[in-house]
Amino acid sequence: MITSGMLLTVATQQGRKVVADNEYRLPKIYLYASYFVLLLIPTVLSLPLLAPNPVENGASLIIILASLFLILGAYLVGYYRSHKIIIEENTLIISYVFRKTKRFELNEIKSIKLNTFTHLVSITDRYERIASFHFHMVGLTALLKKIEEKSGVGASDIEKLLLI
Repeated sequence: MITSGMLLTVATQQGRKVVADNEYRLPKIYLYASYFVLLLIPTVLSLPLLAPNPVENGASLIIILASLFLILGAYLVGYYRSHKIIIEENTLIISYVFRKTKRFELNEIKSIKLNTFTHLVSITDRYERIASFHFHMVGLTALLKKIEEKSGVGASDIEKLLLI
């Protein structure tokens, strides 16, 4: 139920633009999901206080769970904050987690493909460099149209999947 609600939210935001005409980001649901995971940490840490008969090794298990939630939540916050695409004059800039970026000249883009298993859109240029970004980017249809206008490479198979 929660997953279908998240996917519905993501699907309704694909046609929208977020920051500017040339910047595309992930939907805010990724940020809210990361906050939810981070809010689970105090819940997990308070479990021993609520249990009538605490387990012998319960403290180590709770510390491990809280650490996992902290790592996952921090990664999701970083993923949301840094995963974006910027289109400048004739350049496509894709930023990843940990501030890693890849630049492509739009007139050198050779192909755009979607991996339906990982939900990543992959872009290949004439030098066989590959960069990928997430399918859930807000404004993905506008982004693909801009890339198609400036590079001449069609992405109609991806746009058909967006309409389904």
